[in-house]
Amino acid sequence: MYMYLDESGNTGLHIFDENQRHFYLLTTLSKWNINRLFSTSHKRALSLASCEELHGNELGHHGIEKIAHVLNQVIKRSGSRFILCKAEKLFFAAALLFDSIFDPDQNPAASWEVYMDNGLRDDLFHLFLQKTPYETLDTFWTQCVRPNNAERKLEAFFSLCRGILNDILPTLASQDPRVEYMLIVLSNLVPEACDIGICSQGLDTARGFSPNATSFGTLLTEACVLAKKMDRPIIESNHDVQNEFMTHLASVIEIGQNFPENPREDVLLPVDGLDLSPLSNTQYSMRDSSQCFGIQLTDVVLWSLKQHQERNRQNRLAKFVNTRLVVSNFGFGQYGLSAPEPLG
Repeated sequence: MYMYLDESGNTGLHIFDENQRHFYLLTTLSKWNINRLFSTSHKRALSLASCEELHGNELGHHGIEKIAHVLNQVIKRSGSRFILCKAEKLFFAAALLFDSIFDPDQNPAASWEVYMDNGLRDDLFHLFLQKTPYETLDTFWTQCVRPNNAERKLEAFFSLCRGILNDILPTLASQDPRVEYMLIVLSNLVPEACDIGICSQGLDTARGFSPNATSFGTLLTEACVLAKKMDRPIIESNHDVQNEFMTHLASVIEIGQNFPENPREDVLLPVDGLDLSPLSNTQYSMRDSSQCFGIQLTDVVLWSLKQHQERNRQNRLAKFVNTRLVVSNFGFGQYGLSAPEPLG
């Protein structure tokens, strides 16, 4: 199978962008090489759209409607399927802060007994999401994750912890002695005693994550599941030269290699395990999108799906793609909540 990837709402460490609250990542997973076998269809679409390269943002709904029948035929004939990962950026910051406090891998004072109890951890995380305001997440991101000064990060982080522990844990502590014990340990922890560094180590590690990397991990997992169902290895992956796919791929592979030694359900990468065997012989190609019909097709499909997701506007292309689409959402809606809003 052949993969073609595109993204929208790119952030890296820039989370608090009110104009782009979500990061989208889409892959087209095709049985055939779209670039090689559908060049005639590509030329026809370019002619109908009167352009030199297909971009959803430039074509708009009117332009896409002109070429929808051509693209739909390419999708049908190539046996393409689509995987869309939609990550709410603010939820990512919340999940990262939660793990920085309650994941014993990052905070040695936290409890494995509490964190590994799925029900208890989910209750704790749900309560955390309910009670953590926008300003706390903003402070965490701007003062603890982004800065390079470890001492300043540590001081800011412990200040945040005090408020969170006083507001959240007591609610559950009276119901479960394990939480009560963890509250005692965490409340008595001081920065000077944290010699392996909740911030200096844990938060520096967190800088390697982003909504982008989290989405890539989810997407690759879904792609491998689909490839195994179709009994076809993924032999080629094409991505635009502008994104950081290879960096994220390396992080995902490293996480996957660590799973057998440390099996657990990770809040930041919500998968049961990473079996990347369909990617074992994949050739990864960074391409200029102007030279790759598969990436252009993915770009136009992603723009159409994003319009449908955010504005409930559906063109003929999005309507057809939705019959071949797997969507993975990463956000507050999973817990029946809305994202916190800034005061004022």
